[in-house]
Order: sequence, then structure tokens, then C-alpha cells
Amino acid sequence: MLIANIPEHIAYLILLYMHGQLTPEQHDELDAWVTESNENQELFVVATDEDHINLSLNRHVYGPDYKPSDSL
Repeated sequence: MLIANIPEHIAYLILLYMHGQLTPEQHDELDAWVTESNENQELFVVATDEDHINLSLNRHVYGPDYKPSDSL
């Protein structure tokens, strides 16, 4: 399961969701996508997990082999 599998428009809706800026229509659209499949539900959980986001950003900055213990 890769976050890269999230359609660009849905990724945008997830970003709005995380910032509390979804319109009611956008919320309905995101909810419909999430409930469409178990994979979408899992992708949504991973995409909105702060620890996963931080790890992904650090790997982008420090390289794919970055581990949280590397920053200590």
C-alpha cells in the first residue's frame, strides 16, 4: 500500500481535511472515497498519521535510509 496510490484530487481533499478547511461537499466526496474500499480506508489512516508524515518528510530531506534514531 503506497500513499502514491492516492489520486491527486483526493490528496488535496486530505490536505484540506487536515487543515480543517473542507467544505461540506468536499467532506462528502472524501468520505465517499474513504468508504469505497478497505484500501482507501487504510490509505487515509496512513496519510493522516502525523508520525508517518514526519518520517516521510525526514526521508525526503535526509534520504530514504533515514531512521528516527538518526536525529538523536
